[in-house]
Amino acid sequence: MSKINVEKGRIIDALSKVSDSIDTGKDAKATKGILIESDGKSKLTFITTNIQTTSIKTINAKGSQMKFLIPGKEFCDYINKVSKLNFEEFEFEKKDNNITIKCGDVCQTKMQLLKVNDFPKIKEDDSKVIDLKIKEKSLKEGIKYTTFAASGEKEGTALLLRTVHWELIREKKEDELYEKLIMVSTNGHRVALMELDVEKVNESLEGILKTNIPISSLNLIAKELSISSDEECKIAIGDKFVTLYKNDGSTYHMRVMEGEYINYRKIIPSQNDFKTHMQIGVNELQNAVNVCSIFNFLLKFELIDEKLKLSSKNKDKENQTKIEVNVTQRGEHITLYFDSTYLDVIKIIDTEEILMSFIEPLKPALIRPVQGLKFMYLILPINPEKM
Repeated sequence: MSKINVEKGRIIDALSKVSDSIDTGKDAKATKGILIESDGKSKLTFITTNIQTTSIKTINAKGSQMKFLIPGKEFCDYINKVSKLNFEEFEFEKKDNNITIKCGDVCQTKMQLLKVNDFPKIKEDDSKVIDLKIKEKSLKEGIKYTTFAASGEKEGTALLLRTVHWELIREKKEDELYEKLIMVSTNGHRVALMELDVEKVNESLEGILKTNIPISSLNLIAKELSISSDEECKIAIGDKFVTLYKNDGSTYHMRVMEGEYINYRKIIPSQNDFKTHMQIGVNELQNAVNVCSIFNFLLKFELIDEKLKLSSKNKDKENQTKIEVNVTQRGEHITLYFDSTYLDVIKIIDTEEILMSFIEPLKPALIRPVQGLKFMYLILPINPEKM
């Protein structure tokens, strides 16, 4: 008979880090479980996987060496409820295919275990791995500013459009080493691009390393990243996986999506192509878009004489909305139409003002923060005659 003792708070913390990657699919079997392994010394490791993302958290514990697979949802629900009781330590006692959980002297529960051998292999070995370090808050921002622009998991959607494309670049400019991570997403109607500074890239990296990570994996790890943390985390980019290592003992393996990503550089116009520029407050634009999109998602943007005139109307033309916003304008007057659905970027950008740049009524428009983040958003206007 094997036993493990672990503090209540440590169990709660571990489950908060791994529970999101428990497989909840109808066909899931062993992946519905949490693999728990004690080294028999001082470490207890929790592992969950939905095949696409694997989450690992190691905490301090004491007891026998053992490994067991426990039903994930039931175990998490049990721990969440029983933790409200007044005790300090859990004791796990394994016998045959059952685990007995003692909550101090307050409560005792017996649960049937799953078969450990049915749990999938955690991670295949990558033939080539490039390591880098990045600030935790920078990675969280990069995920926030790109995943929203990718395609959702709709039937028929190209798989690569459900990913964020990463490009790790290491090059020399004027005898100085320059390293950056570019994150790009698109759904075919828009492109979001974020550039992040990185540190300590392998010396072996030359040129550009490319990979594609599913948005579901990135959104999962984003929950574990702090926007206020200056701590660095380590990322290992391999042929089959991208792995995030956090300083709190958490590890996340994200399976990459194979395939050639769209050549986004061909889509982005040259800065010299833009003829008209408009600087506007984010809150002012957000309020105007919210009001005008009540009756129709199709919004008319008319930029003239330092004013942005927004308007919309329903198909019967009985309901109409017009609103004017003062802006700073450079260049020619222009009238365009946008799908308000794709203006959700203004809910994402965390700056006071943005710069919108235009070429022609049916050519891509560019949205960027006036200062701060190295972020750009490209959106295609709509031809109203085809609506």
